[in-house]
Amino acid sequence: MQTAEELASVLGGNAAITALAYILAVCVIIATVGKALDVVQAWLRPGQKKSTDVQTCLKNDKSRLDDHDGRISALEKGLQKTQEGQRVTMEGVMALLEHELHNGNSQQMEDASRKIQAHLLSK
Repeated sequence: MQTAEELASVLGGNAAITALAYILAVCVIIATVGKALDVVQAWLRPGQKKSTDVQTCLKNDKSRLDDHDGRISALEKGLQKTQEGQRVTMEGVMALLEHELHNGNSQQMEDASRKIQAHLLSK
């Protein structure tokens, strides 16, 4: 490629032609730099897309984990209620066994009945 001065000397040294040569040289530089930027952006685009995909997946996983935490909490509360109900029921069964074994311990039966009623009414 010839420099602008060489091109101007070949064309007769006219100032307008020299200016035009400089303008064309600047346009060629701008086009080259623009094309180079396009190539670099094309290289970076897949990495940026993967990064965005990973961020989206992480966000979705966090919301699912938050939902699971709520479900686990609800299940733990239900388990505690079930365990309390089983404890009260076992106390009633024990009272029945004691009643049979000791020939009519009615006070223990009344206490167990009240506990079972209180448990059932609290639900």
